[in-house]
Amino acid sequence: MPVTLEDLVDSTRRLADSNFATAAAINKLVPAFEQLRRDIYDIKNDREIDNNALAITVGKLNTDLALLLNNVKAAQEDVKTLSKDVTASHTLPPRDERTTAERVIEKFERMPTATKLWVFALILIISVGFGLHLILAAFGVGN
Repeated sequence: MPVTLEDLVDSTRRLADSNFATAAAINKLVPAFEQLRRDIYDIKNDREIDNNALAITVGKLNTDLALLLNNVKAAQEDVKTLSKDVTASHTLPPRDERTTAERVIEKFERMPTATKLWVFALILIISVGFGLHLILAAFGVGN
């Protein structure tokens, strides 16, 4: 995300470079289109054009069009990324407003059953030990 004027200028320069690359790809197609126009004119008027030459020309044209389509898709992605950087329209995850206890309970609910059993056993051992300590202290054992 551009922060300074230099970042914005750099982003705009990258967009312009992408547009120039697309224009160069389109300029490469112009001779193929002109040749195709001449070939179609020859077919229409003279009917003397070679079918193989026409197939090769159409194949080249299809290849050029496929390359142009790829360049256009890449340019669209560049423009989308650049517009997000310029406008700072990145989506942020929603803020978590839950309390710590709610988060701990949710994490406990997502734990595997074996882990829940180990946690239960640990809590049971600690509580029984503490309870035994209180009972023995009440009877005066250990003084």
